[in-house]
Amino acid sequence: MRRIIPILLVVIMVLTGCLSNENNVVEIDREVSIIYYKNAVPEELIDFIKYHSKTYSDNTGVKVVIEPYEGIGFDDYYQKRDSKMYLTDGPTLVLENTKFIDRWMENEGFWQVESDDIPNYSNTIPELRTSQFIPLTAYIPAFVFNLEEYGENANSIEFSNAKEYLQVMTEYMDDNPRRFDIFEYRDLHNMLLENVEYIDESGNIDLDNESVIDYFKELRQLVLSDRYYFDSNDDMDYVDRFKYDAEKNYENLMSDYKFRNENQDNYLILNMSFNSANALNPLNLNTRYSSEIAYVPNFMTKSMSQSFGVLINRNGKNIKDGKDFVNFLLSEDVQFDLFKKGMNYKYFAPVTNEAYEAVYEYEMDNGIDNELIELRQYVVDRLTNGQYNVAHSISRADSRTTQFIREFGHEYVFTEKYIEDAILVAYLKEKEDELNIYNE
Repeated sequence: MRRIIPILLVVIMVLTGCLSNENNVVEIDREVSIIYYKNAVPEELIDFIKYHSKTYSDNTGVKVVIEPYEGIGFDDYYQKRDSKMYLTDGPTLVLENTKFIDRWMENEGFWQVESDDIPNYSNTIPELRTSQFIPLTAYIPAFVFNLEEYGENANSIEFSNAKEYLQVMTEYMDDNPRRFDIFEYRDLHNMLLENVEYIDESGNIDLDNESVIDYFKELRQLVLSDRYYFDSNDDMDYVDRFKYDAEKNYENLMSDYKFRNENQDNYLILNMSFNSANALNPLNLNTRYSSEIAYVPNFMTKSMSQSFGVLINRNGKNIKDGKDFVNFLLSEDVQFDLFKKGMNYKYFAPVTNEAYEAVYEYEMDNGIDNELIELRQYVVDRLTNGQYNVAHSISRADSRTTQFIREFGHEYVFTEKYIEDAILVAYLKEKEDELNIYNE
């Protein structure tokens, strides 16, 4: 009978998932599960998290599992993700990209973050976080200005807004026309959008106003001017290719990417939405151009900033361990390592004030160019003062409206028959009403 009791004890311990290790610490099955959409999060960031999760697991005994969640496009992915979140013991954390804020903003399925739960959360730059979103890395592009093309004015590059640069760019292009491509459309859209007011004081969408109408007219006038020429591809006129959302066509995108790579030194700004470097990380501001260049701070306030971070699933398993792992990723050591690896990956830059103090010490000790340090400090200051409208601080109404403006811009610019003002205003009013229904 004495032999049976120890055997029963072992069986009971195995069945409950508990065994004592050599340090007499009770180990249980502890796992933090992280899911993400492959098209929304760069693999370099996944590799970075996996690398540091090994250290975390070795120190805590908590296993971290990161897996992509497949979907046929974003809508399909988010439907599948949401259904999985509401399962008992669903994924602990969800990796997200702030570009897709409207897909998760104000989602009741995500935890409201408290500093007591994640101490390092309070050390993150406030403009990069929300009550649900915990940033891990940040990106604000630095524009690379081509001094050789700018000529005698090369020593006076300073733009306070996109309108000032757009004037210089169009004057330059009067004598230097260039091929139109997807990146060109993005740049024009982003610059012109800076002057558009489409949300009124009450928070309602307002599309049939002068600034929105002027946006479409000016976009069409710029694109179809003599400053651009159009190539053909596979017997399809390039203009025809822009009658739908060309950015979703991978073949077109790669064709334009290849052209830009081969001709990038022929642009005034070499990289506005193409191969942009990260102004928050001097190590990423390395010279990759044959032209003489200067880095210019981002003069766009409404767009182009981006952050990757995590949301905590209310129904996730081992939430306490998940919060602890996030706190670990926000530690000074991990954030500083993110900075160092940012030499090769443009989306890598710290999100905590503590890490930037360590970054400054590194810059001083390693002879980083003073101009790059000043640029980084300038952008960090503008960020912390709220002068950059980071993507996740945009409202859902704002996100949906800018998406409509960009996509309808394709149709308005490239329609065979010019859309008369009265028809345009009527359509914008109809779309305004439709969007405001979703905004209620």
